Amino acid sequence: MGKKKKEKLALNQNKGLGSALGDALKAQGFAPSKQAAPSPQPIRHENSIEFETLNKLVLRKEKKGRGGKTVTRLEGITASSKALEALAKELRKSLGCGARVEENHIILQGDVRERASQWLTRKGTKKIVQS
Repeated sequence: MGKKKKEKLALNQNKGLGSALGDALKAQGFAPSKQAAPSPQPIRHENSIEFETLNKLVLRKEKKGRGGKTVTRLEGITASSKALEALAKELRKSLGCGARVEENHIILQGDVRERASQWLTRKGTKKIVQS
């Protein structure tokens, strides 16, 4: 039995192949498709919350039932649980505190009512009540 010789694909040979990778791929039968790329559409995430549509948000300071630790509860957002998780993640990064979703409310670690109020105002919330 003899050894099989493998034909190497070289880009700079004069066997009908051009010097570009695209020409080499076309010669081997890997032609690109002729379909045009779809035009980009604005992406609308179902996890996004439109702050301009929120009428009233409540920022409440709580200690009870948390072992003496102070938290800030954000109430008044009616959205899916994925949207609330995404908002909690954004608040964690922006405010530099812990945040989680608990019973359709967002719990922020610490008394961060002022910073959260400013952040929500910049996002376009109309009315924010602190208590």
